[in-house]
Amino acid sequence: MLSPVLAAPAVLLAEHWNTTDVGVLAGGEDAGGRKLPSNAWMALRRLGWTVGPAEGVKVNDRIVRMAQEQAGRVLRSAKWRADVTAGVLRTWPADPAKRTGPGCPAQPTGTRA
Repeated sequence: MLSPVLAAPAVLLAEHWNTTDVGVLAGGEDAGGRKLPSNAWMALRRLGWTVGPAEGVKVNDRIVRMAQEQAGRVLRSAKWRADVTAGVLRTWPADPAKRTGPGCPAQPTGTRA
């Protein structure tokens, strides 16, 4: 019963797992400049990024929305994770000796006796 529903978000993720689409969803506005809804499934539908079960398979719309919500949240969080990773890499010392120990920006100060 769940396999047709579980396949739909995987298709949606595969179609939109790219910098452009993730940026559009995370940007919070549709093509007309309207604010996207906070519910991920509604934002996906506003953008026209919808998928459902296979032809002839009947699934309650609430189940489909839950699957779309999960896919939308994964796509939105991809932007946040990419930004955090980029920030860490920008500040990561090129010299391995400066990555740990005294003088390392990530090393807490004043916490050791």
